[in-house]
Amino acid sequence: MSYTGIGATDPNHPLEVEGQVFISNVEAGSASQDVPFEVYSDYTGNSGLTDSRQLRLRVTPSATTTTNVHVDMGINNTDGDYFFISEPVTGATTVGTKSTFTINQDGNVGVGSNLSVTGNVVTSNIVGGSPLTISTGSNVQILTSNVGIGTVVDPLSNTRVHIQGGSTASITNSNAFPNFIFSRSVDSSNNHVGGGHNTARHALFPDDTGKVWAVGYGESGALGLGDETNRNVYTLVSALDGVANIVASSTTNYSLSTIYGNTILLDDTGNVWTCGNNNEGALGQGDTKERFTPTLVTTNIYSGVSITEVSFGGTAALVLDSTGQMWGAGQNSDYRIGNLSGSALTTQTTFIPTYPGSQGEYTFTSIDCGEAYSLALQDNGRIWSTGAGSDGRNAQGGLNKSGWTVCPDGSTTNPALSEVSITQISAGEYHNVALDSTGNVWTTGLNANGQLGLGDTTNRNYFERVTSNVNVNQGVEITKIGAAYQTSFALDTNGKMW
Repeated sequence: MSYTGIGATDPNHPLEVEGQVFISNVEAGSASQDVPFEVYSDYTGNSGLTDSRQLRLRVTPSATTTTNVHVDMGINNTDGDYFFISEPVTGATTVGTKSTFTINQDGNVGVGSNLSVTGNVVTSNIVGGSPLTISTGSNVQILTSNVGIGTVVDPLSNTRVHIQGGSTASITNSNAFPNFIFSRSVDSSNNHVGGGHNTARHALFPDDTGKVWAVGYGESGALGLGDETNRNVYTLVSALDGVANIVASSTTNYSLSTIYGNTILLDDTGNVWTCGNNNEGALGQGDTKERFTPTLVTTNIYSGVSITEVSFGGTAALVLDSTGQMWGAGQNSDYRIGNLSGSALTTQTTFIPTYPGSQGEYTFTSIDCGEAYSLALQDNGRIWSTGAGSDGRNAQGGLNKSGWTVCPDGSTTNPALSEVSITQISAGEYHNVALDSTGNVWTTGLNANGQLGLGDTTNRNYFERVTSNVNVNQGVEITKIGAAYQTSFALDTNGKMW
């Protein structure tokens, strides 16, 4: 090493060293304040010092040259508000901007006016707050990316990407929203609407990669996010991420109360996961304890079969297995999920077979639960129901049924219900929608708000075919139906929603 002297080549430098400087093992002990090398600015001793830069890196041999390029770094002031690194600047007397890169005492990082990222930016397990905020007057361009943009009631809480007023965003070549699967069945082509139906105040949808996204009312852990916080944007259910590939879902609540939120999920191996209130043991976990994250059901529904469809309604759950047999759990004092192998308990905490006749005598292709009743679709296209009959909800003439019973014909003729093949069923809270193989829609139950689509507000005690504008004879063929709380939906072959 050669020393060129003290202040020898540059009068601004009391000490210059040419070559390498190596400092090692000079700590006085193991205390954290003992460090090999320190640089400080005496803000206290020098009252005129307001813009100290403790360290400068440069690429020319002398700071006095006009071609000097340097970067400054240091601690802002005597209070140590933040540490900074300036941008590279040219010129002997030019100083860089202290706001180019900063880290404050709270650990927050600030990056000037522009940030360029060529790799991946990953944020995970974020509950509350905004992982990305684009402030007023700013622009962002995101290329070949996956971005979810939430429109929220409170824009300062729980957004995944939040763009404030006065800003613009250009998102190109991207998948801007998860490709959700809206189905209760492992085979989404069955068109059995799932996710959030009948009286649900929340919804959980799997996407086409098996991840699950939740939104809505979070009481009792119904969202599966580990807490009871409501979510107003779709939020990843991280407890299942990498654990199970979910392919179907169903959620429920009750219109007269907010405490009955429950969720049932189906994975690609035929296993069932549940979370939520667990009133009357409807989660099928062998107890009545709440579950705040999706929990695998390990009770007796896996004896040589896998589950192919799931449904939650009110305080009860139904699942359908690969042999076409049904299982139920939860409240059943009114036979809302059928005769559970002779059981009609108020609280049934495990899934028990439920069937008409003898076990295995009939085969079913779809199930759905309403409030205090359930529907099942037989493989011959006939609809069965059980439980409460008030308002015509079970399509049994207004009568309660203490077990599974074929839905009889109503006033519709030519053809009657028994003369068509039903392909889809969907239960709301007190009404139902069904679809036959010709593309016509059938409805029954409560009709206070015209949810049956029959041109009036009169309840129906039997399934009746819709003959108004949503009808094959009117040139409208339906491919998918759905019933929610006092509302109904239908999707036609042209992609129009009714």
